[in-house]
Amino acid sequence: MSFRWTVIGGGLALVLLCGGLVGYLALRTDHGAAERPPDLTAEAATELSSDLRSGEVEKVSRAVVLPAGTTPPPPTFVSDLHGLHLLTFDTATFQYTGSDTGQVRVTMQTAGEQTSTWLAYLAWESGRWKLSTTVPSPSQTPQPIPSR
Repeated sequence: MSFRWTVIGGGLALVLLCGGLVGYLALRTDHGAAERPPDLTAEAATELSSDLRSGEVEKVSRAVVLPAGTTPPPPTFVSDLHGLHLLTFDTATFQYTGSDTGQVRVTMQTAGEQTSTWLAYLAWESGRWKLSTTVPSPSQTPQPIPSR
């Protein structure tokens, strides 16, 4: 009976050793860096702006980053965006802040012709750029959004 347990123990040790070696090699093997999402294109910026200004909760929801378990954006947020006369993302200013995050200048104009420039932080989710947060002045630089 002692020999039997020795064989079983030795077999188990061998399996664990081989499994650990395979796991170590799998971690050490360079599988290539994850592909970076595409830059914010003019087409993607136009679509993002259109969705944000649509006045439709569903479209605004797909254009903004919503934390897990949250409800759609409040109606006041949706109506405030809908009330903008102009919302333009300046794709020439787009820069990556992480592997799947970026920042871009955005110009907003109200129906009363008041114009302001903001710095918009974007996150790549579900195959598109989404608005994550904004700061009112491009000179203010908050910490980049951590990559997921």
